[in-house]
Amino acid sequence: SVQEKGYSTDLIGDAVVDFIDRNAGGDPLYAYIAFNAPHSPLQAKRSDLVEYGFDPDGDLAPNTDRKIARRENALNYGERGKGNTIRQTFAAMTTAMDQQVGRILEAIDRNGMRENTLVVFHSDNGADPKHGGSNTPLRGKKFSTWEGGVRVMATIRWPRELPSGVTFDSVASYVDLMPTMIAAAGGASPTETDGVNLLPYLSGQASPPERTILLGETTVVSDRWKLKDGELFDLKDDPNEASPIDDPDPNVLSGLSESLRRYPSMVGPAVTSRLPEPETWPPSEWKLPEEESPIR
Repeated sequence: SVQEKGYSTDLIGDAVVDFIDRNAGGDPLYAYIAFNAPHSPLQAKRSDLVEYGFDPDGDLAPNTDRKIARRENALNYGERGKGNTIRQTFAAMTTAMDQQVGRILEAIDRNGMRENTLVVFHSDNGADPKHGGSNTPLRGKKFSTWEGGVRVMATIRWPRELPSGVTFDSVASYVDLMPTMIAAAGGASPTETDGVNLLPYLSGQASPPERTILLGETTVVSDRWKLKDGELFDLKDDPNEASPIDDPDPNVLSGLSESLRRYPSMVGPAVTSRLPEPETWPPSEWKLPEEESPIR
């Protein structure tokens, strides 16, 4: 645990900028930056709320995390930093994140690292409308394998190696990040992974192959087709998944079903900690004692 005062999105940005400034000019850097905004609890800075018309005398948005507050026995959880509406608060939180992303890019540029630094920015899942997000016009939301739950934005910047202003239209996934980054660093691509090195396709040196990506136990997707819960959707003609195909092509259905059969082999054994449950929850400090022995 760390005890720091401030808005967590800003604190994360401060830490990354400091890391870049301290280490620039030495060995190559790697930073994994997991902003917790925009995410519940919805709490924004007053200065960012004002940009979206915040009225301090108006009603405040409800706490969308009351259930968590009760569960964690922390009744004030998520109460502070509310805008007038959920959406306004969400927008202000996104602005705060945008500002810190800008500061990080400025630190890269300021230290002469712009041309040969690979920057990847992406979301982890679709939005949850309950907490101010929107996936319109896509169907579904976070925690689902509809397009609204799994189709997210991603952008990559590497001026020395990748052309700017290019849109990559083929299916890709977070599983591709590790082999892509290893290749960018000059290493050999790992073999036992579902991910692929995207650099040849992003640079235009090769055309992306036909591939499928597993989205869950009952869902698999390719560039055009998605098999979900036994129903086939054509994402080219029906990107919003309004209705499944009544008479699917047997070859398409067979190929997707074959890909889906790989899923059970990828599920590892359950892992149970030997640590005792904390006497109070949430614990006042999140430092965990060492396990007696590693569990794999």
